[in-house]
Amino acid sequence: MRAYTITNGHIATPASSVATTAFGAYNGGPVVSANGTNDGIVWVLNGAGGGGTEVLYAYSATNIAKQLYNSSQLSAIFRQRN
Repeated sequence: MRAYTITNGHIATPASSVATTAFGAYNGGPVVSANGTNDGIVWVLNGAGGGGTEVLYAYSATNIAKQLYNSSQLSAIFRQRN
């Protein structure tokens, strides 16, 4: 996933930021949530495609190279507690 800056109606290249996670064919489209114009988060569901575990990712909307969360972190937390 790549983020591009739009200036005066033109897409600037190269990408302003790039997510470090590779997304396959079985993922959902990115969804943005925010508190007005502040605290934007880009959410993406990376599907397993025929088996495995889906993972929900959250990225900073101003810099998608910064991953805020992924749901696979939860399984590591649960393993530590058991």
